[in-house]
Amino acid sequence: MDIFVDILLPKRNDKLFELEEQYHMWGDEKFPCAPREFKWKNSLSFVMEDIHPPYERIIPDYIAIDNYYIYSLNDDVIYEWEANINMKSKCNNMFKKFILDYLPKMESWGLAISFDEDIIDGIDDFLLINNENELVLNIENSIRWDNARGFIGYKMDYDIGCTISGRT
Repeated sequence: MDIFVDILLPKRNDKLFELEEQYHMWGDEKFPCAPREFKWKNSLSFVMEDIHPPYERIIPDYIAIDNYYIYSLNDDVIYEWEANINMKSKCNNMFKKFILDYLPKMESWGLAISFDEDIIDGIDDFLLINNENELVLNIENSIRWDNARGFIGYKMDYDIGCTISGRT
């Protein structure tokens, strides 16, 4: 089964330096890739994309989606995680490590996982996530062969001025 993963990270964020942009070399000059490519820990690969219109339809209005970049996972590591979960093997997965080590440094983030090429169409689960461990559990439930259900998970710091159901 195909698995598609997008991560939404805030545009104004000093922690983005941990994502190293990749360049093409032409002689002594380097040029950015198109679309822009990034690596985390010189291993996990992402492609930065524009916000897709379907995100605007499913993500609630209280989230200023224009303040985020989308980083699409451009790596087979999600399939390793899927195999480990379904074969009940131990999982030392680089993407899981990214979630547990990198995302806690962010005040807010989003993650979409889908099993359809059109990543957002058909996703009807929008989850407010409390922490990265909860996200890992949701991913592991989602990539089980007997479940295979996409979702969008979002964590936000309520101190940044967003209002949700009367909370600030």
